[in-house]
Amino acid sequence: MNRLPAAVILIGALILLTFLALDPAAAQTREEVRGSPSFELTAQDNRVSPGESTNLRISVSNGGDLWRAGPQDMEDRVKTARNTRFSVRERRMNDDIYLRSGPVLRGTVPQGVAEPLEFHLEFDEDIESGRYSIPIEVRYDWTRRITRTAMGSESYHEFTRTERKSVQVVVEDQARFQLVDSDSEEVTAGDVGELQLEIENTGTGTARDARLQLSSLEPGLFYGGVESPRETKTVSLPSMKPGDTADVSVRVGAESDQSPGSYPVNSNVEFRNEAGVDRVSRTLRTSVDVGGEQDFSVDDVESGLRVGSDGDLQGTVTNEGPGEASNAVLVFAPEDRNVDPRETEYALGDLEVGEDREFRYRVSVSSEAEHGPKQSTFLVRYRNEFGDLREQDVDVDYNVDRRQDEFELDSNVSLSPGETKAIEVDVTNARDETFEDIQAKMFTDSPLSSDDDEAFVEELAPGETETLIFEISAASGATAKSYSVSMDFRYDDERGDTKISDTYRVPVQVGERGEGGLPVFTVILLVLLAAAAYMKREPLKEGLRGFKDRFSNDNN
Repeated sequence: MNRLPAAVILIGALILLTFLALDPAAAQTREEVRGSPSFELTAQDNRVSPGESTNLRISVSNGGDLWRAGPQDMEDRVKTARNTRFSVRERRMNDDIYLRSGPVLRGTVPQGVAEPLEFHLEFDEDIESGRYSIPIEVRYDWTRRITRTAMGSESYHEFTRTERKSVQVVVEDQARFQLVDSDSEEVTAGDVGELQLEIENTGTGTARDARLQLSSLEPGLFYGGVESPRETKTVSLPSMKPGDTADVSVRVGAESDQSPGSYPVNSNVEFRNEAGVDRVSRTLRTSVDVGGEQDFSVDDVESGLRVGSDGDLQGTVTNEGPGEASNAVLVFAPEDRNVDPRETEYALGDLEVGEDREFRYRVSVSSEAEHGPKQSTFLVRYRNEFGDLREQDVDVDYNVDRRQDEFELDSNVSLSPGETKAIEVDVTNARDETFEDIQAKMFTDSPLSSDDDEAFVEELAPGETETLIFEISAASGATAKSYSVSMDFRYDDERGDTKISDTYRVPVQVGERGEGGLPVFTVILLVLLAAAAYMKREPLKEGLRGFKDRFSNDNN
């Protein structure tokens, strides 16, 4: 085999190296891609009103720029932004626009539409209508150029870029509202008051179909009446041109357990602008003062109540405030059925704060009632300044004395069997009121009887005594011992009411038969003889003569 000379081989190698050095592409295949991200920002719903506070929502789109194409993965990389940060250039904004939020970080943003951004902006009430630019700075990192060899090795050229972008907002001619005046009287807990508002359209547009929507942050505050409380209140407003004002008056109340203090009230105006678009104003804020609950006290209580009788319960009612009470009525309706007022309501009239009225109830206490201290809940029923009926309870302590009889009786009655006699009973008025038309009635049981058992006294003052006379008989066969007769009285009290007293007992002593009396058979004989004499007078004379002779012989 022939071998090439070593010199030939060496020359060939040198020629090849020289060729490769002169044309590197012949030695290996190399790829390169160049590009960058490209952002577009657009404000959504960019129409605002003077004095408005809004979250400006901004759409973000990364279209990407490609300067030198190549494989898809390499193109995607050069179009992707990393460590992306969006911020409003506050110093470049109009002086009447205020930024109320910070930068927004989005990290990696590939080609395409990204998640929207939001910046919180406030627009001064005096800002003029027109278009305004909101400058936004976009800062990010990206790979500007990628180089890849046939062997798969890559090299990256990294850069950082800051782009200046902007979005447009339009400040429209718009109605806007201001709370010019707010006047609220102090609301009594458990009652209602009045809140008066004056609202002005301070904007540059007309508000149509406007409605004022009121609400409260406190659950104990409500609108409307106590009987139908509501958490919110809507009031219609007239069409309001720039500079127009509207007066609004609403009733606002507080629950009875609401603590005294000042409570916030928020309101918004919902309206349609001149283009027919529904708008809502910024929140208008005021407050309502809540005072303590309406209170009444009862003092100087005097009780003339006694078990089993009528008496007066009297005292003084004072309006402790904080509000006036019109057409006040004191209601006494005790739960104890043994305590029964003649009338349950006592008119007090109008009570200013601190003013008092005396009251007096005529009360009947049954004989079944227990004596001692009592407590009843009285109600003060009244009308507030709006004419609404209200009531407030107050506890009243009073005393019921032990039972006391109407009369005291004193007598000393004694008689013998078969005797009839007039008896005297001293009757004394034991109460502290005068009784009139007193009718006394006596009741007897065998062996006692009476044919004259009634007596009458025209008037009997407290402590006064009157002697009543009755006739009473004891049967001839009555046993010698103590008996009693019953008495009761029908009378009129100082109120003109007719009463019937309890039953009283009068002791009666029946003694032994008297020694000087005629024998029973003698009495019977006399009766018979008297009857015979009436029939025949002549025989009666002879009979009487014989009776006398016999009577003389018996005595001898």
